[in-house]
Amino acid sequence: YYLSGQYPNSMPRYYLTTAALDCTGVAGVELRFWRWLGVEASYTRTKARDMDSGLDLLRRPLDKFSAALRLQSAGRARLVLSATHLGSRDDLDYSGWATQRVKLEPFLLLGASASLTLRKDIELFLRLDNILDRKYELVRGYGTAGFSVYAGVRIGSNK
Repeated sequence: YYLSGQYPNSMPRYYLTTAALDCTGVAGVELRFWRWLGVEASYTRTKARDMDSGLDLLRRPLDKFSAALRLQSAGRARLVLSATHLGSRDDLDYSGWATQRVKLEPFLLLGASASLTLRKDIELFLRLDNILDRKYELVRGYGTAGFSVYAGVRIGSNK
């Protein structure tokens, strides 16, 4: 992928992906042991480079891993425990006079959610995000939520 847009005239018309983003491997697994227990896991390895400079593209981690454990009763209650790990990645720091290329630290986020269906059209839910209250950045200098709790009631036929 050439950021300058200078492509050779011999490029075939069917070439719709770019070399910078075409080197991605994704693997995912979902296991269901019983109707009430499920395990999901996925891993993504991305090596995305700017072909002009040879530098890694910004905010693209080399490694990302996520996993979830799902427990569900006979249609009424559900519990999900999840983990997401995002590897280090390059970004730009705009806080000084000139921009500076920096590495964002890898992080691990843990989450949990629970729901209880009271009737066909009424469900109670609770969600916990960033349970370990990690300080992390998706973009250099922009804040992210610490430990958060969400609770509510879903009412309606379209849950």
